[in-house]
Amino acid sequence: MLGQLNRLALPVALIALSACASLPRGPAAARDPQNIITWQAIERMNVSTAHEVMIKRFNRPPAGPLRGSSTSFEGSQEPLVFIDSNVSEVAALRTLPARDIESMEILNAIEGTMRYGTGAVNGVIVIKTKRG
Repeated sequence: MLGQLNRLALPVALIALSACASLPRGPAAARDPQNIITWQAIERMNVSTAHEVMIKRFNRPPAGPLRGSSTSFEGSQEPLVFIDSNVSEVAALRTLPARDIESMEILNAIEGTMRYGTGAVNGVIVIKTKRG
């Protein structure tokens, strides 16, 4: 039994190590400007909701896993959503007015898991509103 566990542990450890080795290092890695959408950029998009911002910026709706992610153990494929530091449903993006958004940050599975734990295996959408 122990031999079987060791044979499984090595490939899993190598996968985890290779994922960590490709991560950017240092202070610049903390916030990738490519993943942050400012209110000025949102105004130029001519959209009315946060859902439309996601479609316009990433050519896809916010439902389903974000870049580099997979299905969580619970079977959900939706990203974790924070609006003003409060956990929210992805459906809330359809009703959140774009004019109320100060910034929107999109984290893939690795970045999200590093910041928020295993609940972020499908990525994270972090929204800070102007009234926030």
